[in-house]
Amino acid sequence: MSAIIPLLVAGIFGLWKEDARVHVAVRYGVSIVLGVVVVLALINIFSLLGYAPLIPLAVGVAFFLVFILAQIVRPHGTLSFIPMVVLVVVAGFLMTQSPGNTIHSPFIREGLVLPPEITVDKAFSWDIAKASLKEHFFFGYGPALYGHAFSLARPESFNNNPLYTLRFLQGEGALFDGVSTVGVLGVIMMMLVFVTFFGVAIYLMTRNQEYNKVYSLGFVSAVIILGIATAMYRVEGSIVLVGVLVAALAWAVLYHESKMPFQTLALSLKASPKFALTLAFISIVLIAGVGMSFFFVGKMFAADVFAGTAVHAREVSEDTINNLTRATRLNGREGNYFTRIGQEFMVLANREALKSEGERDIQKLSAYLQAARAAALQGRTLSPADAAAAEVYAQILENTSYYDPAFLDAADEAYAAAQKLEPSNALYVAKRAEIALRKALLIDKKKEDERKEALAHAKDLFSEAIDKKANLASAYYQRALIKQELGDLDGAIEDMEKAFIASGNANITYAYSLGVLYKTRDKENDAARAELLFRSILGVNDKEVNTHLELATLYERKDKKAAAIAEYKKVLELLPKDGENVAAARENIKKIIARLEQSGVSVEPTQDTAQTPSVTAQPEATAQESSQTTTQEATGPQNAAAQPSPATDTQQQ
Repeated sequence: MSAIIPLLVAGIFGLWKEDARVHVAVRYGVSIVLGVVVVLALINIFSLLGYAPLIPLAVGVAFFLVFILAQIVRPHGTLSFIPMVVLVVVAGFLMTQSPGNTIHSPFIREGLVLPPEITVDKAFSWDIAKASLKEHFFFGYGPALYGHAFSLARPESFNNNPLYTLRFLQGEGALFDGVSTVGVLGVIMMMLVFVTFFGVAIYLMTRNQEYNKVYSLGFVSAVIILGIATAMYRVEGSIVLVGVLVAALAWAVLYHESKMPFQTLALSLKASPKFALTLAFISIVLIAGVGMSFFFVGKMFAADVFAGTAVHAREVSEDTINNLTRATRLNGREGNYFTRIGQEFMVLANREALKSEGERDIQKLSAYLQAARAAALQGRTLSPADAAAAEVYAQILENTSYYDPAFLDAADEAYAAAQKLEPSNALYVAKRAEIALRKALLIDKKKEDERKEALAHAKDLFSEAIDKKANLASAYYQRALIKQELGDLDGAIEDMEKAFIASGNANITYAYSLGVLYKTRDKENDAARAELLFRSILGVNDKEVNTHLELATLYERKDKKAAAIAEYKKVLELLPKDGENVAAARENIKKIIARLEQSGVSVEPTQDTAQTPSVTAQPEATAQESSQTTTQEATGPQNAAAQPSPATDTQQQ
């Protein structure tokens, strides 16, 4: 939008050039239309002040105005006021610009707010660039590998950022992006290209001034705006391509308006047979090369069309997977296609596992799991530097391990490989800790020493994850359960309190577990704290049967028979009508109610009624902490690949 303003102004000037053979009525009509478009463009920029690249626009318009004031380019009559007014307006925008995403426009309802644009700021981009220079000073990590550089170089302090689960694939501007991807030499080459273009443009603009190069001034100013914006801000690849095309057109217009003599080299196949054969061979190679280039570009475009159709589908199905498969046939070197296929197969596997016993197809479930692993492995193989591909493969192996624990070791190795690509990621350490915990729980309780050693190893891994991210609620929660299993009740309560606080005092699972721990320890005000937590949970969900049961046993222990009876009756109301052991539970609770109604003293709860949670290898309790997602590419099936398996019953608020 900013780059078209000097082009529009140059168009107005061109209509009024002395040698322009345009009817007067056409001049006025087209000039008015172009002027209105300039005004609308400025209004649009004002509407999006929080997003608009005002500095490049101000530099481009100032460059345009300098040539007008220096009389190198001479517009008709009093038209030179137009760039002056535009520059003053842009300067006003600069003075009033403030960060934000609120729209300010006379044509749009006041107060409309756009979704925030999530990018890496310049300070953080510079930190990534400096870290990249330490490892690959001259050549960088390679073209299009900024995501890899980001994963390796991001500091542990980024874990404290609310956006810590995002992975950015672009830096804030081509300079920062270039330092990480193509190194110092690549950035120098890019700057030489721009400086060379700018130097030649200035030379041609100031040479033969009698030709009044109005259009050249507009195109060069537009290139300056696009170049500075690309260097300073994150822009899409399509904008870069437009900039290259505008630069090429600007070069042609400069040569045309400068009346530069063109030198031609005539090549003829009618030369000597030796040269004719050589020229014919070169011609065939060039034609074949151009044809093959268009063919391969067309295949990649078609592959993206199929993949886009799958990504934008409302739900995952075998049809979406078929579209992704077609994309891989057209472009089999794109690892993201295979990674996405793995995620979608995992979604189908989880969907099949959630069906009832009679409807579940075990063979189909097994086929989905096998296909998910194979596709994700291929995606990781094709993109060995992509932490997201390594993460998805690890998530799929972890999910598979809920159906077959034999995959626990493979999942641990996959997360370790992902951690090498993104060393500061606390979630990878937490995932490895969960896997270590599940492996520990598989050890026979008779092997007490071995089991305790395995639990201690899992606890150490959770501690490492907490060291990387001090407010990682799920790590505190799991470590608390391990401490409870190891007999450290005070330590378990301390960690569970931290988990509850880190979750914003909103996670029902953490509140319930903390209440049970208080009730189990039963020191000083522990009973009152437990009652408060249980009541808070029921205030959110009065049908939480486990909480009613814990509250009933708490009241029973404290000799509050009436309150205990009321809670036990509530449990009877909420218990399902049928199910495994439901009848026995109902009968047991009825006996307790009868005993309480008849007895004058409190009856200590039995093992059946006063259960406390044991250590369980649950997935992390919050969706945000259960999977790492990429920016700009954080959609759909990647989170689905990290879904808790149907075998778990983690509750969350």
